[in-house]
Amino acid sequence: MRIDEARHDTMPVSAQAAGEHSEDDMNIAVLGTGNVGRTIGARLAGLGHHVGMGSRTAANDTAAAWVAATGGGSSHGTFADVTVRAEMVFNCTSGVSSLDALRSAGATNLGRKVLVDTARVPGGEGREGSQHHECAGDGRTGSRPRRP
Repeated sequence: MRIDEARHDTMPVSAQAAGEHSEDDMNIAVLGTGNVGRTIGARLAGLGHHVGMGSRTAANDTAAAWVAATGGGSSHGTFADVTVRAEMVFNCTSGVSSLDALRSAGATNLGRKVLVDTARVPGGEGREGSQHHECAGDGRTGSRPRRP
Protein backbone atom coordinates (compact mmCIF):
# COMPACT_ATOMS: atom_id res chain seq x y z
CA MET A 1 0.00 0.00 0.00
CA ARG A 2 1.31 3.45 -0.90
CA ILE A 3 1.64 6.11 1.78
CA ASP A 4 -1.02 8.33 0.18
CA GLU A 5 -3.48 5.42 -0.13
CA ALA A 6 -3.11 4.66 3.56
CA ARG A 7 -3.78 8.28 4.48
CA HIS A 8 -6.87 8.60 2.30
CA ASP A 9 -8.36 5.44 3.76
CA THR A 10 -8.09 6.69 7.34
CA MET A 11 -8.63 10.44 7.33
CA PRO A 12 -10.85 12.75 5.32
CA VAL A 13 -9.13 15.33 3.13
CA SER A 14 -10.64 18.17 5.20
CA ALA A 15 -8.91 16.80 8.31
CA GLN A 16 -5.62 16.53 6.43
CA ALA A 17 -5.90 20.15 5.30
CA ALA A 18 -6.63 21.27 8.86
CA GLY A 19 -3.41 19.65 10.08
CA GLU A 20 -5.20 17.02 12.16
CA HIS A 21 -3.47 13.74 12.79
CA SER A 22 -4.63 10.18 13.29
CA GLU A 23 -3.08 7.12 14.87
CA ASP A 24 -1.96 6.01 11.39
CA ASP A 25 0.25 9.07 10.89
CA MET A 26 3.93 8.37 10.48
CA ASN A 27 6.91 10.32 11.73
CA ILE A 28 8.97 10.86 8.60
CA ALA A 29 12.38 12.51 8.29
CA VAL A 30 13.34 14.27 5.09
CA LEU A 31 17.07 14.91 4.83
CA GLY A 32 17.81 17.87 2.58
CA THR A 33 16.24 21.27 2.02
CA GLY A 34 16.42 21.43 -1.78
CA ASN A 35 13.54 21.22 -4.24
CA VAL A 36 13.19 17.44 -3.91
CA GLY A 37 13.16 17.47 -0.10
CA ARG A 38 10.74 20.38 0.13
CA THR A 39 8.38 18.84 -2.44
CA ILE A 40 8.34 15.35 -0.92
CA GLY A 41 8.08 16.78 2.58
CA ALA A 42 5.17 19.06 1.66
CA ARG A 43 3.26 16.19 0.05
CA LEU A 44 3.77 13.92 3.05
CA ALA A 45 2.79 16.69 5.48
CA GLY A 46 -0.26 17.42 3.33
CA LEU A 47 -1.28 13.80 3.76
CA GLY A 48 -1.24 14.29 7.52
CA HIS A 49 2.15 12.81 8.43
CA HIS A 50 4.54 14.51 10.83
CA VAL A 51 7.53 15.51 8.72
CA GLY A 52 10.84 16.69 10.10
CA MET A 53 13.14 18.40 7.60
CA GLY A 54 16.80 17.86 8.39
CA SER A 55 19.82 19.91 7.44
CA ARG A 56 23.41 20.29 8.61
CA THR A 57 22.43 22.96 11.15
CA ALA A 58 19.33 23.44 13.27
CA ALA A 59 19.18 27.12 12.28
CA ASN A 60 18.61 26.54 8.56
CA ASP A 61 16.59 29.41 7.04
CA THR A 62 15.27 27.30 4.16
CA ALA A 63 13.98 24.61 6.52
CA ALA A 64 12.42 27.21 8.82
CA ALA A 65 10.64 28.84 5.87
CA TRP A 66 9.41 25.41 4.73
CA VAL A 67 7.95 24.73 8.20
CA ALA A 68 6.23 28.14 8.21
CA ALA A 69 4.72 27.46 4.78
CA THR A 70 3.78 23.84 5.51
CA GLY A 71 2.45 24.25 9.04
CA GLY A 72 0.64 21.37 10.71
CA GLY A 73 2.94 18.76 12.13
CA SER A 74 6.10 19.78 10.33
CA SER A 75 9.36 20.64 12.06
CA HIS A 76 13.04 21.09 11.29
CA GLY A 77 16.39 20.41 12.90
CA THR A 78 19.69 18.73 12.25
CA PHE A 79 19.87 15.42 10.42
CA ALA A 80 20.15 13.65 13.79
CA ASP A 81 17.29 15.67 15.33
CA VAL A 82 14.76 14.63 12.71
CA THR A 83 15.81 10.99 12.33
CA VAL A 84 15.79 10.07 16.01
CA ARG A 85 11.96 9.66 16.14
CA ALA A 86 11.34 8.94 12.45
CA GLU A 87 9.86 5.68 11.28
CA MET A 88 10.88 6.36 7.67
CA VAL A 89 13.70 8.49 6.26
CA PHE A 90 13.90 10.12 2.84
CA ASN A 91 17.44 11.02 1.77
CA CYS A 92 16.92 14.03 -0.51
CA THR A 93 20.46 15.38 -0.32
CA SER A 94 22.70 15.78 -3.36
CA GLY A 95 24.69 12.66 -4.16
CA VAL A 96 28.01 14.24 -3.20
CA SER A 97 26.81 15.02 0.33
CA SER A 98 24.60 11.98 0.98
CA LEU A 99 27.13 9.95 2.94
CA ASP A 100 28.01 12.92 5.16
CA ALA A 101 24.31 13.58 5.80
CA LEU A 102 23.65 9.94 6.69
CA ARG A 103 26.70 9.84 8.97
CA SER A 104 25.46 13.03 10.66
CA ALA A 105 22.04 11.44 11.16
CA GLY A 106 23.77 8.63 13.00
CA ALA A 107 23.72 4.87 12.58
CA THR A 108 21.62 4.43 15.73
CA ASN A 109 18.99 6.86 14.45
CA LEU A 110 18.85 5.17 11.04
CA GLY A 111 19.00 1.55 12.19
CA ARG A 112 16.04 -0.67 11.32
CA LYS A 113 14.20 2.14 9.50
CA VAL A 114 13.05 2.34 5.93
CA LEU A 115 15.41 4.59 3.96
CA VAL A 116 14.20 5.99 0.64
CA ASP A 117 17.19 7.32 -1.27
CA THR A 118 16.36 9.98 -3.88
CA ALA A 119 19.89 11.37 -4.14
CA ARG A 120 21.25 12.13 -7.61
CA VAL A 121 24.43 10.43 -8.67
CA PRO A 122 27.36 12.88 -8.55
CA GLY A 123 28.14 14.27 -11.98
CA GLY A 124 24.95 12.83 -13.44
CA GLU A 125 22.65 15.12 -15.34
CA GLY A 126 19.23 13.55 -15.28
CA ARG A 127 18.51 9.99 -16.29
CA GLU A 128 21.33 9.55 -18.81
CA GLY A 129 24.03 10.72 -16.39
CA SER A 130 22.77 8.39 -13.68
CA GLN A 131 23.44 5.38 -15.90
CA HIS A 132 27.17 5.61 -15.21
CA HIS A 133 27.52 4.41 -11.66
CA GLU A 134 28.89 1.33 -10.04
CA CYS A 135 25.97 -0.94 -9.26
CA ALA A 136 27.07 -4.16 -7.66
CA GLY A 137 30.43 -3.15 -6.31
CA ASP A 138 32.11 -5.41 -8.84
CA GLY A 139 33.38 -2.67 -11.15
CA ARG A 140 30.67 -3.06 -13.77
CA THR A 141 28.48 -0.07 -14.54
CA GLY A 142 24.96 0.26 -15.81
CA SER A 143 21.44 1.12 -14.80
CA ARG A 144 20.90 -2.03 -12.72
CA PRO A 145 22.99 -4.87 -11.32
CA ARG A 146 23.61 -7.77 -13.64
CA ARG A 147 23.62 -11.43 -12.77
CA PRO A 148 27.08 -13.05 -12.70
